[in-house]
Amino acid sequence: MTSRRFTDKEEKAICARYINGENTTQLSRELKAPYSTIRSVLVRNSIELRSRSLAQGGLLPALEANVCKLYLAGKSTTQLGISFGVSAVCINGILKRNKIALRSSSVASGGPGIKAEAEICKNYLSGESLNKIGDDFGIHPTTVLNILKRNEIERRNLSEALGGINPCLYDELCNRYINGENTVQLGIAYGASASHIGNILKRSGLELRKTGGLHDSVQHALDCTGHCANMRDCDFYLYELSRYSGTHCKPGIAFDATRRTAEVKGEYGAEALRLIFSSRAEAYFLEQAVLDATRSSAGCPEDLLAWAGASEVRAMPASDLVPIVLRLADELDNLGVWEFAARYVPMTSAQRVICQQRALAPAPLLDS
Repeated sequence: MTSRRFTDKEEKAICARYINGENTTQLSRELKAPYSTIRSVLVRNSIELRSRSLAQGGLLPALEANVCKLYLAGKSTTQLGISFGVSAVCINGILKRNKIALRSSSVASGGPGIKAEAEICKNYLSGESLNKIGDDFGIHPTTVLNILKRNEIERRNLSEALGGINPCLYDELCNRYINGENTVQLGIAYGASASHIGNILKRSGLELRKTGGLHDSVQHALDCTGHCANMRDCDFYLYELSRYSGTHCKPGIAFDATRRTAEVKGEYGAEALRLIFSSRAEAYFLEQAVLDATRSSAGCPEDLLAWAGASEVRAMPASDLVPIVLRLADELDNLGVWEFAARYVPMTSAQRVICQQRALAPAPLLDS
């Protein structure tokens, strides 16, 4: 019989703390116990687990209708967050989930109003690039794209609109990639983001080399090799970039996210989110799903293009990425690691078949 970490009395105390609002991450840290052990205690005691989003300060479904009603009556997400004791990000998620059209955050924060939007659209139609318009109006090119979409303006080819790479250089670019240069290096050489280079390569019919660190890949997760061989808790983290806190953020994974921040020489700013998983594979699959879901927002400041994590940087505020991460984290908890990976993580067809087969296999018994 396997020995248990906590006595019956200690387990009851853990369950009571969870029921009273503490989450598994807090309990894991304070009790210095693996995340998986805390979850096992709750499951063994028939405690219904909260979703990741609710555990991060969400609201019960019964209160969501009231949130929507007050927002439609004119209350802001910030005001509602204060009233209900949650973050404005949480309120945003509730409104989107209930299909409530959000008021322009740009206008709310003193950004371009209706008159300025009309001028932005006019300038774009006259041939100005997204970057030039962004510089002229003090907004990010992604914001310009959103304005164009909102005003039903047909957008030019993204490469052309951004003042990107001339198509006549695509063959040269592809040959350099085939000969060993990576997307970050090519981005620096051609004055574009690594994600933009990746898109050109894909459109040209090239299969991109595996992303992730040397010891992180779908195959490592399948084979339990690389970092995935280390069976311990792993953090998924989301940080603002210290010098671009309002426009860029970076998700990632690490066995110790706090230590990781000390290794990047001050480029990480405020921590927006941290989730603990009981295996490296779970954290890695969530990271890859988040990166895939936000490919259209991939973009790194020019002075960080040579950074090892450049391809993971997203040109969006961290507060906008939090709801996406939590939605996917809830899916991971609900579906299980292999079904989630098969549905949401980019991989080869052969790897997807293996994930689907594992998803159908009987679940192992929880450690006691």
